[in-house]
Amino acid sequence: MASRVVAGLLALVFAAVAAPAVPAAGPSTTGGTIELADAGALYRGAGPGVRGGSAVALLPDAVASGEPGGSGAAGVVRIAPTDTKPGRRVRRARSTLLSGPAGAGRALAATGDFDGSGGDALLVGAPAAGGEAGRVFLVFDPANAPDMRLRPGRRAIATVLGAARGDKLGAAVAFAPDIDGDRRSELVLGAPGTSPAGRARAGAAYLVLSSAATPGATVELADPRNAAVHILGPQAGSEAGRAVAASGGGGDIVVGAPGVNSAFVVL
Repeated sequence: MASRVVAGLLALVFAAVAAPAVPAAGPSTTGGTIELADAGALYRGAGPGVRGGSAVALLPDAVASGEPGGSGAAGVVRIAPTDTKPGRRVRRARSTLLSGPAGAGRALAATGDFDGSGGDALLVGAPAAGGEAGRVFLVFDPANAPDMRLRPGRRAIATVLGAARGDKLGAAVAFAPDIDGDRRSELVLGAPGTSPAGRARAGAAYLVLSSAATPGATVELADPRNAAVHILGPQAGSEAGRAVAASGGGGDIVVGAPGVNSAFVVL
């Protein structure tokens, strides 16, 4: 009898340990509808034609919003402190303005740990600049930057120039994990208008090492040695580089090529 009682108690203990925990009652975390008009703070562009919000990025304590404007217009990136009060319209006076060349702000990407020590950085794509060769600006410590013009040679930024007219460098931008051991994030830059080896608009994505994109530096992709990796579209009209992304830890890169209805993962 005693042995059966002990066996029964052990079975109960085992069942209690093995049974899945019953989640505490609380609000559902899925489903529902959010009306953006009521959801949170509003970061409005300077006017109806600037296309504010065409690209967005989150810094640790700020929001970056691209205002690339219409065709051929100079672009702006507005950086404003994070404000989470619903319905609050953030006054433009609280914003930092990064004024750039044509189309600046069409693509944005941010990181809160660019150099391994918590330093912020912001990538700004301007695919219409330079006769649509395109430019990308790497802005250091953007949340604390003063109003400034994005142009090559400024100490607070690094500039990457597209290789040829029509390349549209900066149509998409992303940060990638450090691969060369300097503890700094690398840059992945899309150029969907590139025509490699005569394949018109096959497109490309470039991996540019941050060791080349230092404050004040200008990196010219017309020199093929300035990109560590060239990822070329598979055929004419692929427009590879229209979208790019990179994993946070593995180093994989994803390149969108809407001209061939595909996305490619580069391991």
